[in-house]
Amino acid sequence: MSYQRTYIVVFKPADKDAWWIRFLDKCFVHCFLATYIDDKNCLIIDPAEGDTKIYVLNKPVESMISEYLLKGYKIADYTVKDTAMVMPRLNFKTCVEVCKDFLGINKWWILTPKQLYREVSR
Repeated sequence: MSYQRTYIVVFKPADKDAWWIRFLDKCFVHCFLATYIDDKNCLIIDPAEGDTKIYVLNKPVESMISEYLLKGYKIADYTVKDTAMVMPRLNFKTCVEVCKDFLGINKWWILTPKQLYREVSR
């Protein structure tokens, strides 16, 4: 199944110390997706620890972007054009793997949020 959609890719900086943060850039420790529903709502796809949360945020995308930019998050938009969703190679899914699935990115070497940020912000 192929589809076309524009996603806002949100990259969260570290807000606490965890043992695994030493393997990442502190400005890029988590990523999730947002996409337009209508002028008043957006859809959030957040692959959190252990599961993926998909929910409607009762705010326009522009308002959500402004709030996250003020908190120090990095934002990039990425348009998927007539691309089939990618089946992951891993049995477990990181936030990067889930985002890559939705974005149609099939590059095995993109493992961290910072690498994904570089890919989608080109």
